[in-house]
Amino acid sequence: MEKFPKNEEEKLKAFYTEIAELKKQEETEGKTAHFKDCFPYNLEEEDKKIYEKLISNRLTVEELREYKNKLEELGNKSRIIFSEYISSVLQNKLFEKRPKKDK
Repeated sequence: MEKFPKNEEEKLKAFYTEIAELKKQEETEGKTAHFKDCFPYNLEEEDKKIYEKLISNRLTVEELREYKNKLEELGNKSRIIFSEYISSVLQNKLFEKRPKKDK
């Protein structure tokens, strides 16, 4: 049975591992647009929470906007790059939810 992270530190380490795997997958596929200069261990708890909201389909455009504005002020390059990945995935999810028009 897989062991679930018990405390916040373990949860953050699991998040780092997941993002590192996404980065490796993009590199393997020759797609480095999202993670080329992003170093997962430079991400923080706030990034993990935004990511969790994204994958659970609870992230709003307004929340993303506020998050990105805050990151621009902080200037952490890895976090800014990660926010671009979040933006891209959210945009794709919103596009997929659009009602299809009949031709």
